[in-house]
Amino acid sequence: MPDTSISISRMSQVSGNTLMTRVILDFKKPVYPANQYPEMHEFYKALFDMLNEQFVIRKKS
Repeated sequence: MPDTSISISRMSQVSGNTLMTRVILDFKKPVYPANQYPEMHEFYKALFDMLNEQFVIRKKS
């Protein structure tokens, strides 16, 4: 969000044949007014774009 009231972080790790991913959403306000809907819409659009990103894992040669 432009006002940093919501933040997101993603951490990924490969261990053997397993990809572990942790996504952390941090909401700093409990309620968001209706006039912030456009910003919330853009935030969730970016969030789902990030969640739909593909991972490419390459073996070491």
